[in-house]
Amino acid sequence: MNPKRQYPAYDSEAACLVSLAAMVFCFWFGGVGYMVSQSDPLSGRHVWVPVFIMVASAFVIVSTTVRLAQRYYKQRKRASIRP
Repeated sequence: MNPKRQYPAYDSEAACLVSLAAMVFCFWFGGVGYMVSQSDPLSGRHVWVPVFIMVASAFVIVSTTVRLAQRYYKQRKRASIRP
């Protein structure tokens, strides 16, 4: 019998890929916001908002990518061990 590893629904591959796509969009949105805040002198003091959005989304992108990479590495390693 070949036991398949079970992951919670929020940690599935599809959920991780959707999360990655959403965070890439948020990172882009923060970059556009940063450029707009730099071009307008009145909104320059609020530049921390798009920077925070970019940093937070970058953190989620990196952590989700590492999680997926570790999962793929373990699956590949397990597949190569089997006869």
